[in-house]
Amino acid sequence: GMNDIWLTGPGGNLLHGDGNNFQVIMSGTTSALYRVWGASANSSWAVGDAGVISAGKGTSPWTSSLPAPMKTLRDISGTTAQDVFAVGEGGTIVHLDRTNMWTAQPSGTTVDLGAVWAGSTSFAAGKGGNILSKAGSGAWMAMAVPAELSCDIAVLWGPDPSDLWAAGSSGCIGYFDGTAWQVSNSGAKSALQGLWGSSG
Repeated sequence: GMNDIWLTGPGGNLLHGDGNNFQVIMSGTTSALYRVWGASANSSWAVGDAGVISAGKGTSPWTSSLPAPMKTLRDISGTTAQDVFAVGEGGTIVHLDRTNMWTAQPSGTTVDLGAVWAGSTSFAAGKGGNILSKAGSGAWMAMAVPAELSCDIAVLWGPDPSDLWAAGSSGCIGYFDGTAWQVSNSGAKSALQGLWGSSG
């Protein structure tokens, strides 16, 4: 809600907004942080340079870790505090489960990944229009995408796995209906880096 807002940035910057003011939170790192995701007000994570993952409970000081393979992580998403994915350089995907340990998962690619969306089926995407999917506890698999979607995908968003959007470089936009990816013409030529919508 508007009383629990998080922002990340260079130098380990981490800010929390309560609806009236923002305060600096100790992130536990001086590395740049790119994305933040939370399962609840007391279970949040931020990812960034060199594979750093900062974890926190509310506005108390956060702690950081560097799980293998220690490559820069660009995005993070989860379904619960025991099911969180982070993705990044060189096809890196790491997963947090109920053991509270981050473990690397084989992605089948060395392409840099810049976006992840977690659900009953999870998706990861990155350079060259490479999109991966993972159903439940299954393996990550490459998906077929139209040639027009071979851009560098920076963001994924959707209310469920059969209603998912992707956007990235050169104004590219893709839509997944649960069966196949389609291209949507944005009319933009520059990179798209943000994406949000409402279901229904």
